Amino acid sequence: MKTLYLECKMGISGDMFFGSLLDLLPEPEKWIENFNSIGIPMVHAKYEKKAKCGVYGTHVSILANEMEEQSIDVSVQNPFPEHTHVHEHQHSPHIHVHVHEHGIDEHHHSHEHDTDGHHHSHEHDAHGHHHSHEHDTVGHQHSHEHNTDGHHHHHEHGAHGHIHATLSGIEQIIDSLRVSHNVKENAKAVYKLLAAAEASVHNTTIQDIHFHEVGTLDAIADIVGGCMLIEALAPDRIIASPVHVGSGHVHCAHGILPVPAPATAVLLQNIPFYSGQIEGELCTPTGAALLSYFADSFGPMPVLISARTGYGLGTKDFAAANMLRAFLGETWQETSSPSVVHPTSAAFVSDSDTSSAGTKMQGTPFITELRCTLDDMTPEAIGFVQDLLLEQGALDVVIIPVQMKKNRPGQVLCVTCRKNEEDKIARLLFQHTTTAGIRKLAFERYTLEYNFQTVKTAYGYITLKHYFGYGVEKYKPEYKDVAAAAKSHQISFQTVWQAAIEAAHKHQA
Repeated sequence: MKTLYLECKMGISGDMFFGSLLDLLPEPEKWIENFNSIGIPMVHAKYEKKAKCGVYGTHVSILANEMEEQSIDVSVQNPFPEHTHVHEHQHSPHIHVHVHEHGIDEHHHSHEHDTDGHHHSHEHDAHGHHHSHEHDTVGHQHSHEHNTDGHHHHHEHGAHGHIHATLSGIEQIIDSLRVSHNVKENAKAVYKLLAAAEASVHNTTIQDIHFHEVGTLDAIADIVGGCMLIEALAPDRIIASPVHVGSGHVHCAHGILPVPAPATAVLLQNIPFYSGQIEGELCTPTGAALLSYFADSFGPMPVLISARTGYGLGTKDFAAANMLRAFLGETWQETSSPSVVHPTSAAFVSDSDTSSAGTKMQGTPFITELRCTLDDMTPEAIGFVQDLLLEQGALDVVIIPVQMKKNRPGQVLCVTCRKNEEDKIARLLFQHTTTAGIRKLAFERYTLEYNFQTVKTAYGYITLKHYFGYGVEKYKPEYKDVAAAAKSHQISFQTVWQAAIEAAHKHQA
């Protein structure tokens, strides 16, 4: 069984997760080039090979509006290292957080607001800083200019410049990206975990959470990139070590908070973690959310016949090498003649391509089936539960009509899910149905491997799933693409469907 093991001895962050998996690919340059073309607004990713304590690995930088998000570790004795200031401007109903690093001089701030937008003016003495922020109705313009004694910085954002990011807004961005449906769904699920954690900490709902602009774009890139890399590597299971979270305090918009930060602590529920002698934030909310979503189990490394080892380097330097190490290999007990697995990078369609092959995917062979019998719920209520379960990660939901005792018509609600998600699905069944008992069955299953391919037809680009294995090969066009093309060209659904199948077979030949 192809297994990905994540060694979190120095914690985990979004960029370290990104870097460790990218380091497993044979052609990282091509992969990053493709990643930068998927359409995340105002975001550019770059990577470089660097060393931590003499060990070389991959460091990934995400630039959002040409800025890079950073966490700031502090100690109680020195709560404002390098006089770093966190400015929080609250204009109902949104909160904008701007982080500026200053020198050692004194500061004087004044704020002015006009009726059309926002104008923030910070005036300083001759040895200080001058920050003025002007906001119009479509975006925000931050003006900062520099002189010899102080600083005045200038940033301009157009109609899409300053993101007041709600969860629904982030999901719209993810849905607009040129990535597979599987990546979109996984990325949205990870972001929901982040939003739920923040909502829990701030005693609000996920709909009311607003994310900081640079952090939002940075996290979208880390999460989508991580989901794409998991799709590219296609492990059958993911195991992680207990997570080292660090110690001390971290500086954020709300003040100085203990490590792990409150949202991180929520995301680490049911995950083994520990503190240590290293002072600093080693585990970030994004890293914790990715780990919570993708890891099937936690514990020591199994006996692996390792194909590749990836090193994802963090930005900070500590006495210990700040890196996330990833091992990709076959579990030793499960193969007597191991084959070295070389992961392939995901491919993307371009105007000049007639087809774009995606990356190999394979479902886990271990699944759980949860069943309950219902005779006192309306069809509308059961339909709601079915949609909810699928949104929350169920692999399939089937409703089977049955005749129950006292001649009552009823339904068997049958849910299949990954083994590591069975408790979550069971809680949802108890919460949203009238059942008082759930039957659990464990299964192994045969699955065909598959990848996503995008083919060019007379009706536009259509994405298909290409299934293969056990001497079988077949294609299935994605419904949304086929339906959209059929409506656009005012032709039948079957005409587009058949054209996509023919294009796939033609390219395969």
